[in-house]
Amino acid sequence: MASQASAVQEHIVPDREAEICSIATFFGARVTVWLAMLLYVAAIGLVARLGVAAWPVLAAGGLYIINLPFCAPVTNDRRRHEPDGDAFYG
Repeated sequence: MASQASAVQEHIVPDREAEICSIATFFGARVTVWLAMLLYVAAIGLVARLGVAAWPVLAAGGLYIINLPFCAPVTNDRRRHEPDGDAFYG
């Protein structure tokens, strides 16, 4: 669910225009990023209980958490959508 939340926050403007209901259109960009971080932390906590064999998975999950705060300052009005399908910070 964390991956889904972090991926759909790029598509807020076109999803709202198309009247598509998603996590990002419901909560907004900033809250969706923080929700995704919380869900990744919870997933890492659950995987950590598996022991040393799960450390590579913990490391990968940690990289997701490190990457997400860079998206946190984004607001709904700062997201624009280009005709070629790429979302970018404007």
